[in-house]
Amino acid sequence: MAALKKIITYFVAALLLALTGYLLLLALFSTSVMGPSSNEEHTFFVADSPWRAILVFVLLLAGAVLLKRRGKALAGWAAEHIRGAELVFFILFLCAGTALVLSTRLKPIEDQSIILSTVRSARAGDFSEFTEPGSYYRQFPFQIGIFSFYYFLSFLYGADNYVAPQLLNVIFMAISGIMLSRIVRRLSESAFAGVIALVLYLIYCPVLFYCTYVYGTDVSLMFSLTALLPAMAEPEKITVRTAAAGSVSIALAVLLKSNSLIFLVGIELLLLFHLIFSNKNRKILALFFLLAVLLTVGFRQGNRIFVEHLSGAALADGFPNSYWLVSGFSEGKRAPGWKTHTGLSAKLNENTEEIDALAREMVKERLDTFRAYPGYALEFFSKKIASQWNNPTFECFNMQEGRKSALELGPVLQGLCGGLLSYRAIPFLNIFHSCLLLGVLLYFALNLRRLPMRGLLPGVVTLGGFLFHIVWEGKAKYVFPYFLLFLPYGILGLKSFTEELFIRGEKDAGEFSARRRRLLIVSAAGVLLLLLIQFADSGLLNAVIKISGDGEALKAALETYF
Repeated sequence: MAALKKIITYFVAALLLALTGYLLLLALFSTSVMGPSSNEEHTFFVADSPWRAILVFVLLLAGAVLLKRRGKALAGWAAEHIRGAELVFFILFLCAGTALVLSTRLKPIEDQSIILSTVRSARAGDFSEFTEPGSYYRQFPFQIGIFSFYYFLSFLYGADNYVAPQLLNVIFMAISGIMLSRIVRRLSESAFAGVIALVLYLIYCPVLFYCTYVYGTDVSLMFSLTALLPAMAEPEKITVRTAAAGSVSIALAVLLKSNSLIFLVGIELLLLFHLIFSNKNRKILALFFLLAVLLTVGFRQGNRIFVEHLSGAALADGFPNSYWLVSGFSEGKRAPGWKTHTGLSAKLNENTEEIDALAREMVKERLDTFRAYPGYALEFFSKKIASQWNNPTFECFNMQEGRKSALELGPVLQGLCGGLLSYRAIPFLNIFHSCLLLGVLLYFALNLRRLPMRGLLPGVVTLGGFLFHIVWEGKAKYVFPYFLLFLPYGILGLKSFTEELFIRGEKDAGEFSARRRRLLIVSAAGVLLLLLIQFADSGLLNAVIKISGDGEALKAALETYF
């Protein structure tokens, strides 16, 4: 059993290394940019040069080496002041987020607007969104969790208040930053690495702009990250209290956002792994395993009963799962596999079985097309993956575009809220994106044989999100929570590099020299690989990694719009 445990752990770590390697190559050689709304937010695939990101990453490695020389002093300071660092971070993020929300006061649009207007209508006794054929919650009943959340909160701040939910998002995202920092410390037992996580999260502007997005993403992310922490503890250290807290957190996360089911599945797989391969603490592990599922089912069913009682109408079944597969397999206006108008919406008419049959037929036709034209299938799914995972903004600026404000925005805020300035920020975010993935690659490459399964949990969730959104309806903002889970690994990749050079070689000069030679050889091989990819003219590489060709079209679109 011990050998099987190692094989499974190594296999999962190798999968994460492969995933990171692919996403990194995408990030180094191309960038996915969503154009302005005049082009129906079409995704442009633009060629990129890897060397700017490589240069910045080398500078980061040099900085990590310099910090290593003061490692003991910094580690001692961080261990002593980590709680204070969290408090300072929380205050700074709160100030920045509040300033953004209050200085923009962007009104909700699209689904956000429907959710908040339904709350307002329900407070006035109007439940037509739950009763009229074709209405929002009859099509998408899985959204009732976020409705109930804002419905109850509206009694605190008023049904017409659209700013308060954004301010609450600031708190949720600040707590998410602290949770990510604690995940770093759970993985490494390094308080200083946790402080670095807080700093990087604070300067990573997409998390700030997501505060204005009232769609349940922020609060669900907070609960999901909170649930990961107890699950990542050593099996024997999980207690009834932490198991209960983790179960409640993940159940709330799924209630508010159904995509958080992927976090739940990751946690359940890890607990099942412990139950199979560990003889310690099995009763509490089994409790955690069962309680998380039972509470998730119970919370969702209880909320359904509440909404049906409140509205006085039974909830419809909504679109079947096959509907989302149609979008996932179809050409979309924004990008391949994104939401597309398939004509199924008009045919729903409360007949889920009819639309399911139609959707299954459409899915079958698309699969037949993919089988008949494998080159087209490769290009389709490569662009779908790139449009989601290789957009360094994750739509944080685009989701502000078209939203009216209660204030007259200044040129900077106008520029960031879907204006030209938001496109000028893309190169900087692209470098951050690439450097983070380089750090993640270093972490998995240097620790491949040493990682415990519990340390792979954030990566397993990201892998689950990656696989799920290959077939499901895609959007860059859908995968953003999974990408954030790479932040701890990226920071620890730099830490692992310095440890590889210094800590593990301190006792044996010969071992140190050999390790340094191996790192130099691997680094040189990596640079050679990048050069080969850059200058190779291969149809396969162009379709899978060097996805580009839209640079001039993007330039023309920006010149026309701005």
